[in-house]
Amino acid sequence: MALIGLGSNLRDRLGMLAAAVRAVREFPRTRVVRVSGVYRTSPVGNRSQPWFYNAAMTVRTSSTAAGLLGRLKRVERALGRKRRARGGAREIDLDLLLLGSSVSRRGKVRVPHPRMAGRRFVLAPASEVAPGMVHPVAGLTVRGLLARLDSREKVVRLPAAAQDRFRSLCRQEA
Repeated sequence: MALIGLGSNLRDRLGMLAAAVRAVREFPRTRVVRVSGVYRTSPVGNRSQPWFYNAAMTVRTSSTAAGLLGRLKRVERALGRKRRARGGAREIDLDLLLLGSSVSRRGKVRVPHPRMAGRRFVLAPASEVAPGMVHPVAGLTVRGLLARLDSREKVVRLPAAAQDRFRSLCRQEA
């Protein structure tokens, strides 16, 4: 099982997240299992940018970490992501957070994601879809990581109407 984080703070944020979910559904040997609700989150680092919308999803896949990460980066490019300053605004951001109990530090492949355990904007949606998934380095579940997190990030689940719109957009044909 893989855990993927999604984020957007440019253009139609709900639409970008939903387009990413639809794209992942098309991956070979991969099945989307669960998609979280969407959270409005304050930017971390460069605070002079629009707030983010964040979500998470779990997928069953037989892909390797490198293979799955490569597909996620292709989706980012297809959805118009432009590389800007590190930590800056982005159309879409897809992060491979966990891949079962795998630990990888080869090249650009970093699993578990090196900063996930300290980010409420990652852990809040992730705890909806994978509360019992264990971080293989920290030895804690996603829910446990969230419970022990001391963070001042603003993370608010969007209202029901926005969640309904997101679910509807996720079901639409590309």
